[in-house]
Amino acid sequence: MRGALALSLTDLIVPPRCWGCGAVGAEDGLFCEGCAGKVRMLRGADCLRCGRFLGEHRRPRPCGDCRRGRPYRRAVAWAVYEGPVREALHALKFQEVEGLARLIADRLLERVRAEPFAARLDAVTTVPQTLGRLLKPVHPAVWIGRRIAAGLGRPWRPGLLRRIRGGPPQRDLGNVERRKNVTGAFEGTAAAAGLRVLLVDDVMTTGATAEACAAALREAGARGVWIAAAGRS
Repeated sequence: MRGALALSLTDLIVPPRCWGCGAVGAEDGLFCEGCAGKVRMLRGADCLRCGRFLGEHRRPRPCGDCRRGRPYRRAVAWAVYEGPVREALHALKFQEVEGLARLIADRLLERVRAEPFAARLDAVTTVPQTLGRLLKPVHPAVWIGRRIAAGLGRPWRPGLLRRIRGGPPQRDLGNVERRKNVTGAFEGTAAAAGLRVLLVDDVMTTGATAEACAAALREAGARGVWIAAAGRS
């Protein structure tokens, strides 16, 4: 009660700003009414395997690319990575505001909880970071992953994967180069054997990193891998 009162008093003195456009008046702490209306939720509009947005009013189905198979069973996301969602996730990545991570994680948690696989998970982990990111005191994907794990009541296990090879940031590469950049970059550990694992990340674009991590977990003996990302291209 005391914490809620303190938060309310803070909001009166410094009203929350929208993480999409910067306007004062984000009623839910994340977006203003205008930006909230621009968010395209993915539930019921995504590929049943990789979670890619199929288009408004499209029947959920596996997309053409997923017919060749994936090393993970299902990928889900909170919303399409565009507009206000893109701005919020950029702010999270570069400003590293833990409160923003909680807001985003709670929306992703709601999405994950709606999936049948949520009740079968054994552990939650995240994509291993590059050395440069590891040297920083915090990382947004870790914040999101920890909150998802706590919300699901599952162990947070960051040690299930390790990065064994570096490379340039994925955002600087094209689709083909992204896949080459992460091929063989990750290794599952012995601790992953027999587990049903949820791999959490902030953004999933081409899915190359998710596939590489899922493949490494499966090679290490994981029973199954599912993906959860806040934003999905």
